[in-house]
Amino acid sequence: MLWSERMGDNAIRMKDQSQRACCKVSSRGPIQARQGVPPVHAEPADPLYVLFTVDVEVRSDGNVERDIWGVLPCSPDKHGIDQVMDTLERHGVKGTFFVDVFAAAKHGQEAVAAVCRHIVARGHDVQLHTHPSPVFGLDGVQDADLDTQVKILRQGAELIRGWTGVETIAHRAGAYMANLDTLAACRATGLSLELSYNGASHEGQLSRTGLTWNAAFARDGLLCVPVTCHVEVGFGPWKRLRFLDIESSSLAEIRNVLANLHRTGVRTAVIMAHSFSFCRGGKPHRQIWQAFDGLVAGLATDPRYKIVTAHELHALWQADPQAVLGPDHLPKTGLWTTYCRAWRRIGEGWKNVAVALLPWVAIGAAALAAWLHLRMDVLGLTLLAAAILALLIWGGSRRHWRRSTAAPARGTVAGIPSFAPAPPAARVPVDSQGASGGVTEAEFWDHAIQVDARVDLLGPGFYGLAVEEIWRHIFAQLGDLAGKHVLFVGCGTSSCAAKEMALRGADVWCLDISPKSIRRLMEHPYGAVAGRIHPYVGDAENTPFATGVFDVVIGKDILHHLDLGRSIAEVLRVCAPGGRIVFSEPLNGNPFIRLFRRLTPRLRTSTEHPLTRADLAVIARLCTECRADYHFLLALTSIPWFLLRMPRIGRAVFRLGQTLDQGLMRAFPPARRLAWSVTLAGRLNADVQAARVALGGVV
Repeated sequence: MLWSERMGDNAIRMKDQSQRACCKVSSRGPIQARQGVPPVHAEPADPLYVLFTVDVEVRSDGNVERDIWGVLPCSPDKHGIDQVMDTLERHGVKGTFFVDVFAAAKHGQEAVAAVCRHIVARGHDVQLHTHPSPVFGLDGVQDADLDTQVKILRQGAELIRGWTGVETIAHRAGAYMANLDTLAACRATGLSLELSYNGASHEGQLSRTGLTWNAAFARDGLLCVPVTCHVEVGFGPWKRLRFLDIESSSLAEIRNVLANLHRTGVRTAVIMAHSFSFCRGGKPHRQIWQAFDGLVAGLATDPRYKIVTAHELHALWQADPQAVLGPDHLPKTGLWTTYCRAWRRIGEGWKNVAVALLPWVAIGAAALAAWLHLRMDVLGLTLLAAAILALLIWGGSRRHWRRSTAAPARGTVAGIPSFAPAPPAARVPVDSQGASGGVTEAEFWDHAIQVDARVDLLGPGFYGLAVEEIWRHIFAQLGDLAGKHVLFVGCGTSSCAAKEMALRGADVWCLDISPKSIRRLMEHPYGAVAGRIHPYVGDAENTPFATGVFDVVIGKDILHHLDLGRSIAEVLRVCAPGGRIVFSEPLNGNPFIRLFRRLTPRLRTSTEHPLTRADLAVIARLCTECRADYHFLLALTSIPWFLLRMPRIGRAVFRLGQTLDQGLMRAFPPARRLAWSVTLAGRLNADVQAARVALGGVV
């Protein structure tokens, strides 16, 4: 799918290279607006060449195992450069890895050499990254004279050549600390590309020359490709700049900036990351990994963009210089994107907390001032509440980008649905109370069925009413089950639901990863339908069942615990052509529910990811006659009554809220983004399913 382009026309294009050379940027003062022709609205035919660059280095207090390979005590997997390369290769592209060769002086030459050889062996680019402090005692390359800079670059290039046998063609200075002498040093060393220019950096002298914003430029036979930057917020002459970094930029920011650059004819874009960007606090950062995977997937499938390595970009430049040289442009993302990023990362630093909460503090202060000093009447307060609700609905309706995942090709188990030992459960960093620690998802849910704290936190009665309402919608969508084979994914201890399906004439296979949940399920007295219920312990992403044997696949609150791509691929595999699927899942659109989840991390595993609109779209595209029923927006106002131990009023408010929710979501669809959960039901598209099965189950 092509990404939508909704950026304004408030950025400015450059006329030619001479204009760019005349514009100056001060690292301390306001940024001067660059004059040029208006933006072009027609889509350029040529693609935007995108480089994914990873600075492979070790933090001052780190080590090679943690900061480069991503070896963490909480996980048996590696979450560093190997997983980065896995992600790139899964989507058929390669990355450029700038290795800090002088880290060998501190951490050992063989350790850094092994990193370079491993990257080259996997077919990715290894280029030169220079932090000269361990060897030359300099904070940055720009602190040296020209002769010393030539010595630094030549020594670094020779190290990489000796370790890998590969000639280095590109250089990036550590902390972007390069100057014009660095360009001359690159030419003297035989390097062809310089990627130290960063218009948003205050450290590099080269970046403050004002030669360009985002357009690549050639200088005396050297191609300089800047790290892509954009205006985050601007007030009059003052502008705050940011550069595209997987760790600090949101997916929406990167998407908008790249779309804007392509629309205005810029030919190159550079997105950077560090080898340690994908882990935080001793754990893999799930949000950053998802953003990176989604970004690579989107770029790899969008014809407007072409992901290239440094060697490939150099070859393009040698073949046709105009292929990579074009107009300049400085995009602007704006306040809303900044606020969304801060809200999504509200638990990651005081700045995000301040930005995320400031509008609500301002609204609350304004409301209090109006009440105390202006004696606002009831109508005025109602209008204020309506304005706040409209703001929330507008915010919840903002489009999110698709999270794309893929499942490996796999075989099938021949025969009818039958038990086979499930593979070991994937390890999730959760302790016995649900926080970080390092036990499996199965162990977490083994504990959770004994102590379900959600009932107490949401008030006794509310959670039961909510579950009852969801099951009512699920059964309304199941239709006639007589003689059907039903797979109940993530069944947990839902024995009553399994029994009800069996009473309707279905043979039900109940699958859950928690042995204690299955044991509890088996203890239920099923009476005459006991022979129709078949409980199994297994992994929903890799079930032991044969292909195409189930008429119906259902699940409640299960997909958001799984890798969406692998789980949907498995559903496509085991479900018969034209089979029916029904899933009920929590949503990620309501900011207050997101805040509740952040404040109660012990009630869930760290890998849970409530579904976004993009996730729902992925599922909907696989179905015909797809229907989505949204639940619990105004009904959530009943929770305080349950907490106050007033269940009779709570039940009445809940029923009233449910009735109003149905009307509101029919009459005003954007309100659906703020619902707590959704029930999706549809019949699998037989053609889509056949294609996925033929591809080995890859979504």
